[in-house]
Amino acid sequence: MSILDYCRENKIQTELNKDGKTVLKGRGFIVIEGNTWTNTKNSQKGGIVQFVAIHDETTYVRALAKINKNPRLLLLEDAMGEYKRGYQSFYIPKPKAQAAERSFKPLRDLLQKYSVSEHASKAFVPGKNVHVGVDNSVWFVNEKGDAAMEFREEQGGGWKGKRHGNPAGVFHEKTSKSKRLLVFSDPFEFARFQAQTKNHALKDSSVVVLFGENDSRQKMNEFLALHTHVTEVHVAQSAKAERREQDQKMFQEVKRRLDPFQIEVKPLQLGDLGKDRGRGPDIGM
Repeated sequence: MSILDYCRENKIQTELNKDGKTVLKGRGFIVIEGNTWTNTKNSQKGGIVQFVAIHDETTYVRALAKINKNPRLLLLEDAMGEYKRGYQSFYIPKPKAQAAERSFKPLRDLLQKYSVSEHASKAFVPGKNVHVGVDNSVWFVNEKGDAAMEFREEQGGGWKGKRHGNPAGVFHEKTSKSKRLLVFSDPFEFARFQAQTKNHALKDSSVVVLFGENDSRQKMNEFLALHTHVTEVHVAQSAKAERREQDQKMFQEVKRRLDPFQIEVKPLQLGDLGKDRGRGPDIGM
């Protein structure tokens, strides 16, 4: 869309000045040449995005959504603060790595605490997406290396988590051409689903794995704004009774936010994975 196309669609009147240039009617100091406008009073120039933002007295994101007739871009508004910070260099203060033969016990202890079976634990590989420190701390690190979740064992056998790095970062992200996006609240839930899913009906699904239930949802907003072919979001629901209330709360919050954008939100349970032609999704790393 050009500036003049936008003017015609929105009944913004233009006219030719004495020099034969196109200007806004009643504001002859705004000259339109091709897809550029110039304010001859202060020499300010811009393109169609700036033109729409100024005319509508709105943000650039809302201007883009209007120009492209893509209301999903409004999902980026919430994400813009963290999205901009994502360009920073984030330091992850990991300790020196534990020797390979000693790294498996702390990881195994943590995974057992979160009910991740030995088979499901294959989703986590020290030196790839997990870092085990010489102090026996366990760090889940994303593919970009700009975000991590640190776990340390406390007295009494509990583990405490601490978030590091990019606040908009996620543990794992996979993009496909599928209309489905699978969302997991944390790496443990992802590993449990992955271990119990052997078939491939949804093998092309896109996947977003957050670092934890209190993690930022901004990356999901960004993903949906930029991938308009996704029309279904499947939010994983834990089989653990103590997680059901939290999972339901997350499901309702996601549904409330996405309903205005005609994105269908569905709960994803292990029993659901085989209902599409009797098979389930390949959600591997």
